[in-house]
Amino acid sequence: ISFRPKILQMQQCLSEIENCAVPVVAAIHGSCIGGGIDLISCADVRICTADAKFSVREAKLGLAADVGTLQRLPKIVGHTSRVRELCYTGEDFNGVEAERIGLVSRICPSASRSGTSSSISTTRDGVISMGLDICARIARNSPVAVNGTKLS
Repeated sequence: ISFRPKILQMQQCLSEIENCAVPVVAAIHGSCIGGGIDLISCADVRICTADAKFSVREAKLGLAADVGTLQRLPKIVGHTSRVRELCYTGEDFNGVEAERIGLVSRICPSASRSGTSSSISTTRDGVISMGLDICARIARNSPVAVNGTKLS
C-alpha cells in the first residue's frame, strides 16, 4: 500500500501517451514483456515483427498487472477470455499470435529472396520503416481530421 502513489504516477505517465493529441505508433521487435505491454497498449497503432515476444508476466513474478494492462488489453482485442488467460498464466506469445488476437494490426512483411513480400520480417529496421511509413501516411491527412478521429 505504501507504493500506491508510485503506481498512480506510473498509470498517469502511461495515460499521457494514450491521451497524446497525435496518433502514437508502436513498432515492436524483440521482447515486449510486462511494462512493455503496458506501454504499447497506450498506442493507437501497434505493429511488430513475427518473432517479437510478448508476455504479461506479472502473475509469474507474484505481482499484479496494475498500471493499465488489465483495463486496456480487453478493449484492444475485443474480448477478455484470452487476455485473462495470458495475464493469469504469464504465457509468452509471438507476433503471429499478437496479430491473431488483435493486439497488433499487422506483422512487418519483408521481401523474400524470390522478390515477393509474403515472408515475414524479423528485422528491427523493417518494422521501424513500416512504422515510419504509417506515420507519414497519417501526416499527409488533415491534422484536424486526424485529431478529431483520435478523439472520437
